Amino acid sequence: MTASTSTAWTCAFLKDWWSTNKIDSIRKHDQTAMHRLLDKFISDHHHVFHIQYRDQPHVLARVLVALHELGASQDELFRGYCNAFPTLIPFALHSAQNQASITIDTWQSQLGDASYYQAYLTFFSGQVAMYGIDAVVDAFFIRGPLSASIGGRLQPFVHLTFGIKYAMPHIVAQSMAYLATTHLDASFLMLDDSDQPHRMGSGLDPATVLLEQIAIDPRFAGRMAAADLDAYKLLIKSQGVLLRTYMRQCIHPTPADDLIRLAIRLVGNPTIRLSVSTQLLEAARSIDLWPTGIRPKLAQLVLLAMFCTFVVEKASSSTCSSAAAAATTGSTTSLKNAVAVTSKPTVTWEQCAKHIKTLGNPTLILLFQNFVKLSKGNDIAGSDLLRLMDALVTNNSLL
Repeated sequence: MTASTSTAWTCAFLKDWWSTNKIDSIRKHDQTAMHRLLDKFISDHHHVFHIQYRDQPHVLARVLVALHELGASQDELFRGYCNAFPTLIPFALHSAQNQASITIDTWQSQLGDASYYQAYLTFFSGQVAMYGIDAVVDAFFIRGPLSASIGGRLQPFVHLTFGIKYAMPHIVAQSMAYLATTHLDASFLMLDDSDQPHRMGSGLDPATVLLEQIAIDPRFAGRMAAADLDAYKLLIKSQGVLLRTYMRQCIHPTPADDLIRLAIRLVGNPTIRLSVSTQLLEAARSIDLWPTGIRPKLAQLVLLAMFCTFVVEKASSSTCSSAAAAATTGSTTSLKNAVAVTSKPTVTWEQCAKHIKTLGNPTLILLFQNFVKLSKGNDIAGSDLLRLMDALVTNNSLL
């Protein structure tokens, strides 16, 4: 099967699936029916597509849920799917998959090896079916080594949080296999209760450390050849001590709200891909959905991922958007414009939602969903988020 025939097969499959399940018959307030429909859709894809291809995670399920929450029509849902399917790569087109079995005794022996994704998927699917979501997450993630991994820019963690939130066994199994095959141990960079923060200057916060210090630190210069996941491995291996030094300059534990503000500062930065900054925002927003005991550890992982992203993506603190700065600091004068923004929103949330649903761009859909929720439940100004969202929608070069 070639990539073109895979695309044609996927669209044909979706049209047939959609007509069979009559998605328009589901009322928007009927969450139970939507859950059943989405679960069936995920089940149909579960053993067909890989979770990641060429550094791009499989976000289809999250995109469809986001569109549903935004009140998308059947046509808009279909458009969102068709824009997301380039990340849906059948196992037959992916790199060779190792057919060896993963067992409870051997599951840690192949961590970090992407060729074992199918084997891990089979293993974790069996574990979830046998013991349930909560027990598997507790044993392998909360109390296991997978919660100390920074692999995949924390997309496995975001995917796992999504699966738990919506009680989807297939998503949880995918996430655990994703965590296992992208495993990049960061435990040696983590702080514990015995570590005392050593801040440079007076009370530097994570945003200041990231945007002011890392950007000008010559020790990070010239390290990365490409902005991909291999570069993250190289950075952690070669500059682990330096990264831990920066970790110790920050508030410990770092509040999730601070990380959310920091992620917004990265959104709209032209040297950071919008899909990557959106992933970091989703990771920061996921922290508070977890039990309180593991939140400090997760916060450190998210902060470390932001540090690594800033270095790898060759970002500069002088290119954050003014709208992002306003949303997080209340000032538009400290950083140069990276995205053309107006002094006040020129569209409403409803108008922006309509435009985004029409475009069907997966990254914009996920980012907008996050912004909508932040505008309702956070002290970040909704008007600033809307300004930034409007600017991003009109700036195609960032997509």
